[in-house]
Amino acid sequence: SPQINFETFSTSNEMLKDVIQDAKTYAALQSPIVVYGSKGTGRDSIAHTIYQNSSYHKNPMIVINSKYMNEKKWVNIFESENSLFTDSGLTIYIKNLHLMDEATQKLFEAYIRNTSVHKRNRLIFSCTTGCSKSFDNSTLLYFIRNELNALPLVMPALNQRTEDIPSLASLYLSELS
Repeated sequence: SPQINFETFSTSNEMLKDVIQDAKTYAALQSPIVVYGSKGTGRDSIAHTIYQNSSYHKNPMIVINSKYMNEKKWVNIFESENSLFTDSGLTIYIKNLHLMDEATQKLFEAYIRNTSVHKRNRLIFSCTTGCSKSFDNSTLLYFIRNELNALPLVMPALNQRTEDIPSLASLYLSELS
């Protein structure tokens, strides 16, 4: 991915400015982070920016999209001899947590508890809340928030920052051309 820094996020929206300031602070810490926001709010961009501005930036960032995972694939990752979860010093970005089924959530939570992978690596999670009561009330989300003490970042929805739409459209058009 391209080198991203916090100056890339130009905005006149006060809510997003606060999120960016928190992300700058979080990048310097070792704690897990959970990024909340609806689709299209920039959860992936802020996760990559935190990684690239952290002390982990010289080590790989592994991205796992829960959308494409099932329980069997997770078990495969956990039980593999050369699993990325056995390494140290990585940034592991697990996106779309809200798309994990309940059995997989329990499996994932148990794995983190039993292996302390969060103590050897930087974990960044992203999810959308409010779309599923079962996820919003899940033990996995509770575990991430309260036992891992993941630092929260709430990305404002695009309709809360309409003043950014012209510059975002310009960025995307430039990128496409």
